[in-house]
Parts: sequence; C-alpha cells; structure tokens
Amino acid sequence: MDEKELAKQLNTYADAITGFAFVQGVGFGLVIGQNPNLSTSVARQWCIAAPIIFVMTCGYFVMVRRCHSAEDELIGAPDKRGKEIGKVVPTIRTTRLLLIAVIGFAEIVLAIALGLWTPRSNSVPEKNTSSSSRMSCSFARVG
Repeated sequence: MDEKELAKQLNTYADAITGFAFVQGVGFGLVIGQNPNLSTSVARQWCIAAPIIFVMTCGYFVMVRRCHSAEDELIGAPDKRGKEIGKVVPTIRTTRLLLIAVIGFAEIVLAIALGLWTPRSNSVPEKNTSSSSRMSCSFARVG
C-alpha cells in the first residue's frame, strides 16, 4: 500500500469515527427521550454518565486528530499540497472536530440536565427530598 492510499484510508477512518460519534450522540438523545427507564437511570447517575461521555468524546477527538496528523506525516501538510487543498482540508478537519465536540457537549449537557432538573416520580420513593439532593448522585450498594 503506497502513502497516498494509506492517507486516503486514514481520511476514511476519521470520517467513520466522526460519523459514529454523531450517530451515537443522536441515538443517545433519542433513546433518552423515548425510554423513561433509561432517562431515570441517567438522571440518578448523571455524575457518572457525564464524565464517561466526556472521556468518550475526548477519545473520539484524539483518534480523529491522530488520523489527521498521520495523514500529514504521510503526504505532507495540506498547505504544502496545493492552494485548493490547503483551503479545503483544514475546513473539513475543523468541521469534523467541531462536530465531535458539539455532540459530546450536547450529550454532557443532557446528562447533567436530567440529573438536575428531572422531576422525580412519586412512584419511586426517595430518601431525601430536599433541593440539595439533586446535586448528589445515588450509588448502589454492593454486598
């Protein structure tokens, strides 16, 4: 496999990772909206869900960024490949990274919002009904 083919493959990987992050984020939002059990679970464990989403978003960001830098190592920086490529490639790369960041931010906001502003159901008893209980996460006891 020559360098141009490998660079093209890295570009495809970056697109796939970005697409997966987007579909996962949209899917998370849709499932939260349609499944009361999952939304209740995320609302109760938002302090666990939000950091996990943050770590996943950072992972996607790093993987796409590594694809970009490996492509540059193989066939050179976009600005050295020609005038048109020097304009288009940075725009595409920025769009990928922004899409990952925005969808990750939206997922984190959704998880935190569920935890802080979801009205509690009367069918599920709570130990502490004070307003400060919204700021804490409940953890299941093991044993």
